[in-house]
Order: sequence, then C-alpha cells, then structure tokens
Amino acid sequence: MAGFSGKIKNLSFFRRYPKALNILTLLVVFSFLPLLVFALQQSQDTRQRAEGPSITPNPLAGSCNDLEHHIERSLLRNADFNNEYANGIPTEWKSFKEGDVDFSEETGNEKWGRAGLKITGKGAFKAGVYQTIESLTPGNWYHAFYATAQQMWGPNGKDDGLPTKREVGVDLLGGTNPNSANIIWGRSSGCENRNGCLYGTWHTLGLQNNPLVSFTANTNKVTVFLRVSGEPSVANSETWVDEIYLTPACQNDFVGGQATPPTPTTIQSVITPAPTSVIHIRNGDLNSYPKPKYDTGIGMHWAADGGNDTSNAKNSVCTLKDMGVSWIKLLAVGPSALDLAKIMKQNYIEPIIRLYRYQPLPSTMPQPDIDAVGEYVKNDIYYFESTNEPNIRTEWENEALPDCNSAVNQTMQTWTKDALHIQQKGGIPLFPALSPGGVCDDVNFLRDSFNWLKTNTCELANGSNGSCLELFNADKSNGKPAVMSIHNYNFNHDNGKNGDGSVSFYTEDSNAFLKFSTYNQIINENLGRNIPILATEGGMHVGDNPDPRFPTTDNSWHRDVSIAMSEYQMNNQAPYFFNTAFWLSMPNPDGNWSANAWFNRDLSPKISETVNALKNLNKKTRNGETYPSSCSFVTPSPTQKPNVSPSPTLNPRISPSPTSTTPAPRRPSPTPRPKKIIRNYVAFPCPTIPSLGLQLGCIIFATPTPR
Repeated sequence: MAGFSGKIKNLSFFRRYPKALNILTLLVVFSFLPLLVFALQQSQDTRQRAEGPSITPNPLAGSCNDLEHHIERSLLRNADFNNEYANGIPTEWKSFKEGDVDFSEETGNEKWGRAGLKITGKGAFKAGVYQTIESLTPGNWYHAFYATAQQMWGPNGKDDGLPTKREVGVDLLGGTNPNSANIIWGRSSGCENRNGCLYGTWHTLGLQNNPLVSFTANTNKVTVFLRVSGEPSVANSETWVDEIYLTPACQNDFVGGQATPPTPTTIQSVITPAPTSVIHIRNGDLNSYPKPKYDTGIGMHWAADGGNDTSNAKNSVCTLKDMGVSWIKLLAVGPSALDLAKIMKQNYIEPIIRLYRYQPLPSTMPQPDIDAVGEYVKNDIYYFESTNEPNIRTEWENEALPDCNSAVNQTMQTWTKDALHIQQKGGIPLFPALSPGGVCDDVNFLRDSFNWLKTNTCELANGSNGSCLELFNADKSNGKPAVMSIHNYNFNHDNGKNGDGSVSFYTEDSNAFLKFSTYNQIINENLGRNIPILATEGGMHVGDNPDPRFPTTDNSWHRDVSIAMSEYQMNNQAPYFFNTAFWLSMPNPDGNWSANAWFNRDLSPKISETVNALKNLNKKTRNGETYPSSCSFVTPSPTQKPNVSPSPTLNPRISPSPTSTTPAPRRPSPTPRPKKIIRNYVAFPCPTIPSLGLQLGCIIFATPTPR
C-alpha cells in the first residue's frame, strides 16, 4: 500500500487535501478485507475437512454445478443403488410401504451403473426407502434430490395411465417414521411431460421432475426419504430411481453466488422443541394428545408375557385391523417391544407401553427402562406405564403390601420420580392403573393419591419445583402431561338389555365398564377439566362370576357386551375416555391366561363369536369418518436389544372385589407446557444449473430459534 499511496500523493488534489488520501486508503483496505476473510475461511474449512472424518471422497471436488451422476459427491451410502439387494431393497437403505407394492432391483432400464431401484405399485399405494446419516455439520446448508423415471398403465394400457407422485424429504431430527410431521417434503415431481412418463424417459435434475429440498442441519444427523405414491386410478406403475444425492451447498448455489441464501421472507410456525417431537399438548384440549389416525377408540391388551415376536406381526396387525382395533397395550422389558410397536404404529394402531418389572413396588424405574423411553419416543410412541395396580399384594416385592395409607405414600413417591424421567425423555406417563376394588379400594386409593400430590412438592420437567399436581400440567412437563389409566373390567355385570335389545350398562357401583365416569368426576373436582383416561386392561372374561347376584358370563354375553363397548367408543360418547383395552389377546406359551384369551398363540380365535362379530361390525372413527380396515406390513429396522436380565414370567393377577361402592376417583393436576420454539419456513430463489440451463425451486428449512 506504500507504493500506491506514494503515487497518489503526486496528484495536486491530495497535496491540497491530505486527509482525503487517508480516507481513500482506508476504503481500499476495507474493500479487500471480505476477500481476505473469505480466503481464510476457505483455508480453515479445507483444513477441517482434511482433519475430520470423510464419508465420501472429497464431496466438493470439481465443479459444483456439474452434479449429474457424480455419485461420489453424495453423502448417502450406496446412493446409486449398485450394491447388493436383499428382498428387493438395496443395502444401506430401509423400506416402508402401504398398499400393493413391490421393491426390486432394476438392471434393464438403469441410467447409470450396474443397477437401480424399481418400485412397482398398483392402485392406491405409498412406498419408498430412507437412510439416516450422522455426519452433517450443524448450521451448514445441504441439498437433497434424485434421478428418476417411470412407466404407468391404466385400465386400458399405457395410454390412460396416470403418473405416480415422487418426492424426496428430510427429517431434521433423524427420525425414521415416514408419516412423521417432522419430515420436510420437496415439491412432487408429478408428470408434466406425459409422454416422457409413459415411456420411461429419464429426468435428472429436471425442473419439473426432480424436486430439491435444501435445509440447514440442526444437528449432525438427518434422515433422507424417497417416497412414491399412487392414487386408486393408477392401475399399475413402475418407478425407477438410479441415484439419490445429499450434498453440501456449494459456493455458487444461491443467487448472488454465496453459499448461504439471501435474507428470506419467513412464515412462523409454533411447534414443540426437541426432543419432545412435534406434538404440542395444550391443557384442556383432548384433541392435542397423541391419537391414532383412524381412531375407533377400540383397543386390546396384547399377550401377558410380552409376546413381542414380530414373526407373525403381519397376521396380527391384519386381524386387529379387521376388528377395528386402533389402540394396543404392549408389555416390554426395556425396548423389547419396539419393533412390534413400530409395526403397530405404522398401521395406525396407537401403542401404550408398560415397562414391565416383576413386583415393581416400591422401587423406581431402572436406568435401562428410562433410556428405552427415549428410543420409543424417537419412533413417535409416547404413552408409558411404569408400575401397575399398587392397591393389591401381587405388585409389591414379596407381596408385602403395606397398610393402605402407606401404600399410597410409597406409590406416589415412586411414581412421581418415574413420571419425571418419562417426561424428560419426551414420553407421557400414565398414572398407575388400579385394580378395581382391590385390597385397598381403588377409588379411595385414587382420591388419597391426589391428596398426596396436592400437599407435596416435586421436581418438574421444566426445571422448576412445584406441586406434584403440576405433573399433569402441559406447561411444566416438557409438553407431555401425565394422563390417567384405568382397569375398567366389567366382570359379570351388564347382563340386562334395554327394550330395543341394546346393552344396559351397569351403574350400581364403579366396578364395571363405566368406571371411567367415576374417575372423571374426581379429575374434574381437582383439575376443573377433563384429561385423557386410557384403559390398559378391561372387558369381560368368559366364565367370570365374581358377583353372585348376576349370571356367569357366557360366550354370547361376552360378544354382546364387547360389541356394545365398541359401539360406545365409536360413537364418542365419552371423548375423554380414549380407548378400551380388552383383556387378553393370547395366552402365555405355557398356557397361562388361556381362559381369558381371545385367540390362541397361532391367532386362531378362541372366542370366535366375539371376534367374528367385531369383524362384521360396521365401523367408523370417533369423528364419524369411514374406518379403513386394510393393513400393510412394513418390516421395521431391527432394534438392538440392551443387555438386560429378563424378568420372571410376566404373570399379572387381578383381584377385584366383587362389589365395591362408587367413590369418585381423584383428579390429576394441571398439565405443564414446554418452551415454545419458532421455526422459520423459508422460500427463496434456488440454485441455477448452467449446464442444464435450469433454476430449481426449493423448500428451505431454517434452524429453530428458542423464544
């Protein structure tokens, strides 16, 4: 700069005004500073890439504009689908599907390399593949896109075929549920070039046929989804995919040549922060709690021994769907039910997980169970029981049930700690289900439990301390307020019928199907509002006769009352009572609980009258929509089981007192709400690809900022 300054001083203007020379010199220096900073940043980025782990060989090598079939720049593994296939799925990828769909290796029409993926669908279907990677740089921008072609046939052949929809999406939380609201989907590729679609023309980075999703990484983890879907009028279709890209943003990817986008126009949307998922529960709003998509309110308790083997899950799911079941209670040791729960969830059956321990009281949940909650929540499974029936002896260590007041105190001390841990992991804790009647009367036990909660202080999931009733407050529980559970067995009650032949539900005391109305009365007395009541056991048993005033339950009465309960639920007569939990789907392998089971271990019906009646029942959802009974089977990714010691044989016992008076249940505390996060959804002009003369439309997802 000294030589430059000296030459300028020869000018008469700067001899007369020397300060002007200083100003000009500073302007020149500062004009070069951005270039200098940029060069230093590039040097530092290069060093960091050289020092850090490398997933692909130099993903930014060469011209960033020329991305076509440069598969080495994709951060995804086996991104060109050339490696081995298992059951039609390329290695490193996992699949999902709904409807009549087949996956296969395509070697005759691939665009590049040895092979590609072919997805064949008929009628209405939805299917695809996904992959999770864990090597992104938080705050950096990335793009996802793919190369695709397809052929379709209609009822009369190719000429009236309709195109499938092809989309790429990303889950910034790394989730693997293809139906999750966390996924940001790019625009559909549609089929504007109809002839190209009909006859299998390939489109790579095409303006119309290759959606692009751009996003900033929130963490180092993301899941990329490819989804293909067809409507009922699509008689047959073949969609081929040969490459999927996930690439870092390049320097010239955005208008103006920068590696980050221009200042966007933002639309704000309020969601619940991670790790609590996108559900946002609001106090007093029953519809804000997790429910199945096609909610009939009909539920079952799965096997008493866990029975979580997924080998016959396809038959199980289809049978349950035929009966209109949309809720399922599963017993699990840690994450042992995760794979089965995922299959249920994929088929719109909402799981309730009991983290089983033999004689759990008076101890708290062990750490493996707490950790397992987080694994379930990652798969959008939220409801958890940590203990069971504290008002009877068999759930206490060595069957040492203390006096009823002590039992209440010890149970609440245990449960409030468990509930906090569940909420901290993003789950919804269920208040301990009580045995109807019981050694300590369940209604009195419930009322006394809430008195304990009112008068004691608990640590809360939002980091504060407060009344233990706040565990039911959405604002103080990480957005996952506790809910009520219930074992509303009907015993041999409800043996009367109205004049029109409908079942007349028993109301002389609380020990029957309508027990939830007694519990709800106590809830409202304490909270001033309804909260969900979830059944985790209930129904009737053939041969049951605990109340000698009434006849023994036979097959026909089991059928009629079960149908009446199911119709009650579908008619949404008590919206706060979310589901039934008919005991029991199947017996233990040793035959235990066989007398109560609806099915044998091979899923052949034991109580065929009830099973067939439910299958033939006209079903609808609780909001009056048609219930789709069709099922699909998606093999979940195997879940690695922790090294835990198995519990003794799961063998819950029910000891109801035949006639208990109707004290009203106690009500839970207000529900806590999580801190809100504002996410910015951004739209702006996207990368131009000079080699193709195209500019791509983008969906941009910006990093959330806490408020």
